[in-house]
Amino acid sequence: MKLFITGATGFFGSNLTDYLLRNTGHSLVLLVRDRRRRNLPAESERVRIVKGDLHNLAMIKEGLAGCDAVIHAAAHVSTWARDPKIFDRVNVQGALNMLSEAGAAGIQKIIYISSFLALGYSKGDPLTEADSFKRNTFFNDYERTKYLANLKVMELAAKGLPLTILYPTVMYGPGPRTAGNLVVNLLLDYMRGKLQFRLGDGTQRWNYVFVEDVVRGALLALELGKSGDRYILGGENVSALKFFDTVEKVTGVRQPRLAIPFPMARLFGAAEEAAAFLTGRIPQTTRGVVDIFQKDWIYDSALAKKNLGFESLSLEEGLVRTVEWIRRDLSIHSSRAKRKGAVRRQ
Repeated sequence: MKLFITGATGFFGSNLTDYLLRNTGHSLVLLVRDRRRRNLPAESERVRIVKGDLHNLAMIKEGLAGCDAVIHAAAHVSTWARDPKIFDRVNVQGALNMLSEAGAAGIQKIIYISSFLALGYSKGDPLTEADSFKRNTFFNDYERTKYLANLKVMELAAKGLPLTILYPTVMYGPGPRTAGNLVVNLLLDYMRGKLQFRLGDGTQRWNYVFVEDVVRGALLALELGKSGDRYILGGENVSALKFFDTVEKVTGVRQPRLAIPFPMARLFGAAEEAAAFLTGRIPQTTRGVVDIFQKDWIYDSALAKKNLGFESLSLEEGLVRTVEWIRRDLSIHSSRAKRKGAVRRQ
């Protein structure tokens, strides 16, 4: 099979392309803006690189020629931008451009990688694909545009475009340290002793999924998904307290005991946003990010398990693999490790 893939240099996309090249015989056409990215595979008989973006329709059409399927994973992933229109250009209009061109090219299998943020936060039980996600208030522009794109993509599916929509939860694991690799960035600070506090009382619950499980889920959807299908690809629902307990067990590093109240964190976020507008740098946090951390983002992947055979690691298993990779490939070792409770080896 010949696959056209966007977002190949991102966290999920780089894991996807690496997995495909190691474990399948598929050939890949990768749409990228920068050929010089270090995590981009070299061109070969199985890999063709097309330089362009989601608004370069001519290059998209050229790349799609002869392809059997599309996996659209590209997105502008960030907590803030001085010009918020970039989120709309990439995450909404760019996605529509890509998917519409795929339809026009006669592609019969299209996978759109959305986000749990498109479905909203949970107010009790874990959310499923059947729960209503309609709303008109948002925490930041990334969430807003993934929500709007999801609505538009669902409309395309309803009109007959052969696409399946996937909603990964909080992905973590080995891979480039992009904004989408939130957990690894946190783990690096944690293991270096730079994470001195956590937010709130620790009762907020999130769903974490190992990135390679999402890759396998996307390939299962490519094989078994039907037009209009929507699947949550998630792992374990845990509270922030359970998350840090697990990280402490896996790394052997004592977790931060200091908790910062959300109102104080929001004040810091406001100051960071003001500084960002003046300097152009990405703020360390924003008020919207703090608000996101106050909510529960828990989900149920039962439909994907039933229809696709989707499976996911436990949080502890996934963190063991991630920490081993950090220590091996990034040469990061704990600066505050306890004598007991060192990382478990499999």
